[in-house]
Amino acid sequence: MKESPKFPKETGEPTQYHCMDSCNACGEKNELINPAYDERGVYETKTTCEECGHKDYWAYGFFESGSEMESKCQKYSFGK
Repeated sequence: MKESPKFPKETGEPTQYHCMDSCNACGEKNELINPAYDERGVYETKTTCEECGHKDYWAYGFFESGSEMESKCQKYSFGK
């Protein structure tokens, strides 16, 4: 039997996006490395934390490492 995809429970709260300039491991300042831009701004970039050295990849509002660890970066949302 094929399993249905698992989705997070809907909470009614706005999505919490990750700030690209805030380290996902410690929350300190990230250096953006080779950011890709379009008319709306940065849409993806490699990052390195200036404090702890954590290397990551941020794209379209989220860090790649966010699926492997608790995100300690600053966050923002739209709406409410």
